[in-house]
Amino acid sequence: MPFLLLLHDEAIKAIEGKEIIDVVVNIFLIFMNLTFYNFYFHFLLIIQAIILLIRLAV
Repeated sequence: MPFLLLLHDEAIKAIEGKEIIDVVVNIFLIFMNLTFYNFYFHFLLIIQAIILLIRLAV
């Protein structure tokens, strides 16, 4: 879990200032209020990790 949180923070830093970050944060905040909090939380961390890899590759 700490690793995923770290990865989340790194993804935020890597794409900070880009439009995609606004979308990710908005979706994240919406999912945080849902019943299936844990599932969506981990799902979004994985998505952000993928976004991070794409940004680094481009």
